Amino acid sequence: MSEHVNTGDGNLAVLQSAVQSSTYISPAVAAVDNDPTTVSCTDDNQGQPWWALDLAVPYTIDRVFVVMPDFNGDNR
Repeated sequence: MSEHVNTGDGNLAVLQSAVQSSTYISPAVAAVDNDPTTVSCTDDNQGQPWWALDLAVPYTIDRVFVVMPDFNGDNR
């Protein structure tokens, strides 16, 4: 199996396949649609919510950034 290396600062997640344990308001794909005004959200009543991303090919990952909006227009 070959491994891909991202040499830039690109977002590998954009438009990749995403799934989540439940859906409340919007689906998992909203997190990777490259639109900063959309978010994915799981149901608050679920015991152990999760979200997963398939990059389709193996990559060496050295950093992961999770951006969570505060719903007032700012990211935190």
